[in-house]
Amino acid sequence: MPKWTTAVLTDWAIRRIHYHSITDGELADTFEKYDYREYSSERGCLNFVKRWLRWEVGITARQKAVDQWIIVSAWKRKLFK
Repeated sequence: MPKWTTAVLTDWAIRRIHYHSITDGELADTFEKYDYREYSSERGCLNFVKRWLRWEVGITARQKAVDQWIIVSAWKRKLFK
């Protein structure tokens, strides 16, 4: 299970977080308590995904060392059900 305190954000991830208005709490919950994870289309990365009532937040991250993760991108989208 990855730890939020050991994550490093790239410039692109910071821009995407601000663009989608993702809060620090949403990022931490998605990264540490994800609902599911899957392989990303980005080479060597995993997608961590958490769902709330009508929203889905995702983080694309790569593991650099045993306890260090690099967050490459983040996204938030509305779910239609």
